[in-house]
Order: sequence, then C-alpha cells, then structure tokens
Amino acid sequence: MKAEVTYLYNSGFLVQSGDLALVFDDWKDPADVMQKTLDGAEAPNTVYFFASHNHYDHFDPHIFRYAGAGAQYVLSRDIWRSQRTKREIPADVLDSDRLHWVHTYDAWADDRIEVTTFSSTDAGVSFLVTDRKSGLRVFHAGDFNWWDWEEAEPAQRAAMEQEFGKQLARMQGLAVDLSFFPVDARLARTRAKGAHAFVRTVRTQALVTMHSPGFPQWKPAADFRPEGSSFPIWSPMEPGEKRSFSF
Repeated sequence: MKAEVTYLYNSGFLVQSGDLALVFDDWKDPADVMQKTLDGAEAPNTVYFFASHNHYDHFDPHIFRYAGAGAQYVLSRDIWRSQRTKREIPADVLDSDRLHWVHTYDAWADDRIEVTTFSSTDAGVSFLVTDRKSGLRVFHAGDFNWWDWEEAEPAQRAAMEQEFGKQLARMQGLAVDLSFFPVDARLARTRAKGAHAFVRTVRTQALVTMHSPGFPQWKPAADFRPEGSSFPIWSPMEPGEKRSFSF
C-alpha cells in the first residue's frame, strides 16, 4: 500500500492513494497543487476536502471552487459559525449532499471512507480517516497539540498539560499508517513535546510534521522515536514538495 503526500502550506496536505485524494486544511496553496492535480491526466476519481477548524490558517472558502470536480467536503462544525463561511459557500454546495459537518468525537462514513473525529486543544477537531478500499489510515491533528508556551503562567501550562493528556488518552492504542502533527517552531524548546507524546501513544508508521512555515527545518532528536521504532519522519519546507510512503 502506497501514499503520495504533497505539501500545500502550513498544515495543508494532499494525500493520494490510488484513485483517492484526501485534502487536509487547504488554507493556502501557493504552488497551485490542487488545480494541477485535478486538471492532470491522472486526476483522482474520488476527492475529499477536510477542514479541522475555523482559524484562517486552516480553512478558506476557496476550497469550494473544486466542487465541480465532484469533491466531497467534511468540515468541523465550528466553521459554520463564521458569517464569512455562510456567505461564501456556494448554494449548489450548501444545498447538496456533498457537504458534511462533524463535531468532536463524531463519526461519518460513505461507501469509500470512514471518518472519526477527536477533540483539539485549540479549536475544532482532529481527523482519523480510513480508506475502505485499501485500508489506509490517516490521522491529521489540526491544531491538536501540547501548546506549552514557556512564557505562559504556570497555571495555564498545567491546564494545557492536563487537557492534552486527556485528549491523548482517548487515542490510546490507535494504529495508523500516516500521521500529521504540529511541531511549531514558535514554541522553541517545547516545539516537539506534543509530537513526542503522540508517537508514544498512537502507533504510526510515518510522521509528517506541520504548522511551522517560514522557520528552519525541524530535525528530530536522537531519542524522539520510541525505543525500537524506525518510522520515517518528514518535515516539508517548500509548497509543492512530495514524499511517497509505503506501508
């Protein structure tokens, strides 16, 4: 089983496996990856767009321009509360069966994929997506992370640690093929703290880091992976970069 991943920007990625395309948090696509993919000779037959929450750097209504390609949309319910969203969703999408709203700890499925959502430590949801055809399992964290800002008050840091641990406990025992998780450079010395805990709770076969555009490439410490693990880690830098994974 193979998956090709293309970096869009920030936390935005295109995952292609066979005739399936999963698009996560496409806020900005400076390399025009999506248009080139959908116009290409080997355009995917089945396309799903996911948006984890309503922050400007994770969701933008431009994704609805691809509705003509038969795309399906699975969006966090908090996005609907934005007046901008209500104005900019095309009527033919809003009134169709291609737009699906999901809540925290929700589930949605059709004849091709199964979607389970988890909570976030910021806004919206994180996604676990399973391809019914190939069995590929993809986790996209959205803004779920251990946001341990060193300048924050001790009480705030303790509350974040508790909230992160609470959500992570609900993922105990999960096994996924491909995980996308924030390693935000603005956190400085604690930037990999959440990812470090995540890979010790969720068994992943590959990790792609995100949410750090414009900063130097992150390189994992020697003890980042759990003992005995050797899964690949990719921290893309330039929009349009691609990496193939085999599982």
